[in-house]
Amino acid sequence: MSDSLTKADVKRLLNDPSAAVREELATKLARHFNRGELTGAERKLAEDIFRSLARHAAERVRRALSENLKDNPGLPTDVALTLARDIDRVALPILEYSVVLNEADLVAIVRDAGVKKQLAIARRRAVSAAVSEALVEADHIEVLSTLLDNEGAELPELQLMKMLDRHETEDLVQMPMARRGILPVTVLERLVAQASVELSKLLIARQDVPPRLASVLAIQVREDVTVELLPPGAPAKDIVAFVEHLRRSGRWSSSLLLRAICSGDVAFAEVAFSVLSGIPLRNAKLLFHDIGPLGFQSLYERSGMELALLPVFRTALHVIFDEPFEGGEDKRDWYRRRTIQRVLHHFEHLGAGDLDYLVEKILDESAAL
Repeated sequence: MSDSLTKADVKRLLNDPSAAVREELATKLARHFNRGELTGAERKLAEDIFRSLARHAAERVRRALSENLKDNPGLPTDVALTLARDIDRVALPILEYSVVLNEADLVAIVRDAGVKKQLAIARRRAVSAAVSEALVEADHIEVLSTLLDNEGAELPELQLMKMLDRHETEDLVQMPMARRGILPVTVLERLVAQASVELSKLLIARQDVPPRLASVLAIQVREDVTVELLPPGAPAKDIVAFVEHLRRSGRWSSSLLLRAICSGDVAFAEVAFSVLSGIPLRNAKLLFHDIGPLGFQSLYERSGMELALLPVFRTALHVIFDEPFEGGEDKRDWYRRRTIQRVLHHFEHLGAGDLDYLVEKILDESAAL
């Protein structure tokens, strides 16, 4: 072996096979192994010693091996697996740091392991989608929270939605999910929807806010945020997926689409009407921009929305076509407020009952969600 690992060390191991001696030898040998100081023959001998110690040595020796070899990419796979399947105190360093373990190894361990081992795997620098899926299926709340906090964990939309299905009101899931750097827009919308429910509960608890008003305010907050979840210039396929998600989840409403139009988000509205009406996008765009007596009205009717709201939508289109949104995103709220004011001004000539009816239809539909 090397100068630092002498024949005297091996003789001590043979004459005194105590845990303390073996721990010392394991630590020394692992350090030389990590530094690449061994010849080919010495390396093979070291690997055989690791195999023997990993299977038969006392716990403190196995722990020394695991801690010292946890991040060595040259560790033989069988040794890594032996240590990874050991008791928690031995296995955890290998499970968290070893790059020798492959995806199949980790999935198999997750399925058979307890929470501590799953936590170690959830903390790994990189967690593949398959390993994440196994951890999500195991469904330990602390593990899910740790996995969500790990930006190196690949978490597809399906797995994120599954976590919300099971733990939608659990802060240990909601908070780390909301902190993740990148989330699918459908997941963001789900979080926003749940946040509006909590806001509504908070407002309803106040003695000075009528329950009806509290629900309306919470819905308005949710819809204002929802229409801004898709980034400007999002591809049509992303908008289609988002609209279909909202419909499946029961959170689509005429008021949300009206808010999008009043925000000047023409692309979103075009795609939304295409999805709702079943008309190809190219044709839906032509009808959408034809706000005379035939084009837009036929598109609107095919979309299945109530005819009583048609004048409101048509007026909103007149306003945004006359003065399209051209500012930066920091001007979006201002533009929406001004558009809504101009739409309401248009209906000032109506009787109070008719205007209240139009507004109530939107509010009733939203409040029922």
